[in-house]
Amino acid sequence: MVVAMGSPLGPVFANIFLCHLEETYFVNCPSFPKFYRRYVDDIFAVFENGTSYLPFFNLLNQQHPNLKFTVEEQTGVSFPFLNVSISINGNSVDTWVFRKKTHTGVMLNFNAVVPNCWKNGLIRCLLHSAKKICSSEHLFNGEVENLRKLFAANGYPGVYFD
Repeated sequence: MVVAMGSPLGPVFANIFLCHLEETYFVNCPSFPKFYRRYVDDIFAVFENGTSYLPFFNLLNQQHPNLKFTVEEQTGVSFPFLNVSISINGNSVDTWVFRKKTHTGVMLNFNAVVPNCWKNGLIRCLLHSAKKICSSEHLFNGEVENLRKLFAANGYPGVYFD
């Protein structure tokens, strides 16, 4: 089945197909990761060491000729997954909000002619996401400061963050 790029059915079909793969092929997988989570077609997996992912990765790529998974290894202190930066330090994991280098900081301007509930909703949404993503109060407070600056640059009065 072919679905146009950007179609609302694309993520649904991707999710169904990957659920099928997980139920069919992962039950007897000898090199299953220590930790595995998936969001639609993005997989986050933790393995025992730097090369133990290869059998699992190869298994994924052998399931269908039109399916091509890629891998990103941790190369430094932290690495991104979706909108989360992750840092693994021994047995502890720190997470905080990730923004791509191409992030411009442009968002709904305070002077836009839209209902105030949209502006308030945007702030609440981003604060809620930060609270869910940040693994410590210190990291959350840093993200609140980032959001304060971001919203100020888009014309929001400081009272929104007081």
